[in-house]
Amino acid sequence: MPPWAWQAAKVLLNPEILPEAAHDLFRQIPAIDDETRNNISKVDVCFDYDRERGDPIVANIHAVIQRRAWSLVSRMRYVHREFKKSKNPQEIAKTLKIDLKTVKQLLRGREALHIAIHGNVWAEDEKAILYSDDYVDHEPFLRAVLSQSVERHFGQPMFFDDGRPNRFGFGYLDQMVGVVARHTLIAQRRETDDKFSKGDSIEDYLRRTWPIGERVNDVGPSPGKDPDLFDLNRPAGGPSLYTPPNKEVDGGKRHPKPIPSAELLDGQPELPITPASHKDIPLDGPEDSVNGNHVKPETPPPAISAHPPPADQTSLTSASVDISDAEKPDTALPSQMPPVQKPKPLLLLEDIRCLRDDDRLEQLTYELAQLSAGKNNLTSFRLSLFMLMRALLEWALVYHYDQIKLPCRDDKGQHFPIGKLVGMASTRTDVFPDNKKLSERAGTIASHWLKDLHWNSHNDMGNWSFERLQNIAGDLRPILRFILMDAVYDDSPEKEAKGDS
Repeated sequence: MPPWAWQAAKVLLNPEILPEAAHDLFRQIPAIDDETRNNISKVDVCFDYDRERGDPIVANIHAVIQRRAWSLVSRMRYVHREFKKSKNPQEIAKTLKIDLKTVKQLLRGREALHIAIHGNVWAEDEKAILYSDDYVDHEPFLRAVLSQSVERHFGQPMFFDDGRPNRFGFGYLDQMVGVVARHTLIAQRRETDDKFSKGDSIEDYLRRTWPIGERVNDVGPSPGKDPDLFDLNRPAGGPSLYTPPNKEVDGGKRHPKPIPSAELLDGQPELPITPASHKDIPLDGPEDSVNGNHVKPETPPPAISAHPPPADQTSLTSASVDISDAEKPDTALPSQMPPVQKPKPLLLLEDIRCLRDDDRLEQLTYELAQLSAGKNNLTSFRLSLFMLMRALLEWALVYHYDQIKLPCRDDKGQHFPIGKLVGMASTRTDVFPDNKKLSERAGTIASHWLKDLHWNSHNDMGNWSFERLQNIAGDLRPILRFILMDAVYDDSPEKEAKGDS
């Protein structure tokens, strides 16, 4: 309790304690009833002059005791802040008295909400809705981006278990999360082109918003169509979130695409040109720069619905069809949501994630994936990557041997050196009994790459070139994927599958 609150309670109980100079404030002090007097006569408080020790006490009061209970967003922010202070998820779960699975969901949820707000362009009134934690229910948004239904629909999750966004599988991840935010958060306070509520089916919502089939890897831009970004700065209740570029058709042939003024980065779509403000255009149209005459404004394209067409109308012919005004249908054409690109070529081991409840495995996997994701890191942090690959391989093999009950420790309880661990994987048939290719990969590591992994960690004798880094990663990937993601162990503390709720 802050000092001012303590003094205020004392004044409410006995206004006479005010100094004589403040007697003119007597009339502003409300009279309290007996119940209030009893409640504030004795107040249990905790004094702590160290914020490091006081934060868990405050969190327990708001999140566990539910005194002025935190909102869902407040809990996500607290978990994220504590995680950034190097606290592991187990410590956070103990403080909040929640299970480990919930802590990880809160971490993923905070990352998704951060991307939704800061990864898109919003109007001021929409931004105010996104920031109004107490007036918007965030559960529909979290369900729509974190549910396992997302992985079943696209073939891979939008966010990994450690909170990392899956930008390699979703080329338009920020914009897709922005669409979900519009349909789940903005839609609670105003009319939008679609709405997803707490009790709605996630599968139905995904099918009508991104009707792309089962696997995201098989979906790419349609021939002849240029991907574009969402126009998230449009007024509410207007056209669909995504409107395809207005292609002029002349004799069935498309006009060549104008050359952009600046070179675009690899993998980035061309940004839509910002139209001139209506205030800058005369009432009788823009002025022709040559003749000085006013040109009649071009008729804007019709509004486009965000809902998919019926099953018998999903394929539209590319031929130009002239429909008179009397014959034009009342319903608009279906929306062309931005295509979900195929995953970018892997740089190193950024696709590896850990599905085991082992703190060291999770942290090593996370750090290796984070460094692998940046192209510049492959040259700037090569030695760090060699060390991380060596450490993760060593710990993964120890974990695997423990799970299959294969002895890998000496009399003192210390596990065997990495050379012996890899040698066992390459020669013993009971290490990977159903997959001889993994044993062959282990043999390649033992005979070709193990020295470089060891030398680059302990001396300057190893080959630490960019090419050697990628060669080693190629042989490590199947072994790491099997142990960290695919293997089914009898008594493994594997992570529980996340439900749709």
